[in-house]
Amino acid sequence: MLQGRKFLLILLLAAVGLLLLLSVAVPITFREEITVPLGLTRTTELFTDRSMLGKWVVPGISSGDDSVYVRRARPDGVELVYHVDGDDHLYEYLLERLREPRRSCAVRLEKSTSLWKHYFDASPVDRLAHASLESLRVFANDSKKLYGFRIGIGQPADSSYLFMTRQVPRALQYIQPVLLLDSLIEFANHRFMRYNGNRYTNSDPRPNGMMQVTVGIGIEGSPILHAGDPVTVKKSPPGQQQVQLEYTGLMTGLPAAYKALDQYKRDHGIIVTDIPLEMLISPGYGFGATDTVSLKLVTPYLTNNP
Repeated sequence: MLQGRKFLLILLLAAVGLLLLLSVAVPITFREEITVPLGLTRTTELFTDRSMLGKWVVPGISSGDDSVYVRRARPDGVELVYHVDGDDHLYEYLLERLREPRRSCAVRLEKSTSLWKHYFDASPVDRLAHASLESLRVFANDSKKLYGFRIGIGQPADSSYLFMTRQVPRALQYIQPVLLLDSLIEFANHRFMRYNGNRYTNSDPRPNGMMQVTVGIGIEGSPILHAGDPVTVKKSPPGQQQVQLEYTGLMTGLPAAYKALDQYKRDHGIIVTDIPLEMLISPGYGFGATDTVSLKLVTPYLTNNP
């Protein structure tokens, strides 16, 4: 009986030793995967565009003598080299276009290593590479980080609008909206239309130094206009959605917001149905170039390209 127990103990110790040996010596491929809400080309740009790479790669890796750079980019993956403490460490991030959700991409990091190293003795660079993958997921799913502004899809604040449009010299682009909004609100009150306080503007450059200025207000109901009225009425169709960007800053900073909104629409294949409007959040109207304003850039949104 005693000899049998010794044999079982020896067998158990041998099995444990074998498992430890295998965990140290036998390489296994470990995979970690994230999903980003961008197409394959745009996802690749997050690696190959140096300015974008620096925004999500783990902080500190691009400082001092340490750095990260792309060695090779292919349609299905990107090879990143982490240069740390004078040595190069290569990691391949595999990219795959997903069918669902549309315009999304899987990013996968594969590493062949032993069980022991993976769970108990991972190299600092391995941890950096995996931490960067998680950082990429957070970055790509946060519009503020990716575009510099909060951008998303929402419901229009109004179902009926009253609009007025004029072409004026570009020098009057900050003055004309005041005059038009005053006229528009006065018109609505004169016709007993229920103006709800929402104000919209749009300024579109035209040739020969001219600017097309459009202003609008939110109203309730479906007012009837007469021939010759200097206004138009628009209604949002059922189920209408809009792309919207939240902006707070100087009026002179709006071009950057429009550029970010255009990039968002391209990234998500959004088809718009009308001109973008600046929905004023700040009280009043008639803001100058150096005024600070809070507003939403809103664009009616129909559907996505596949």
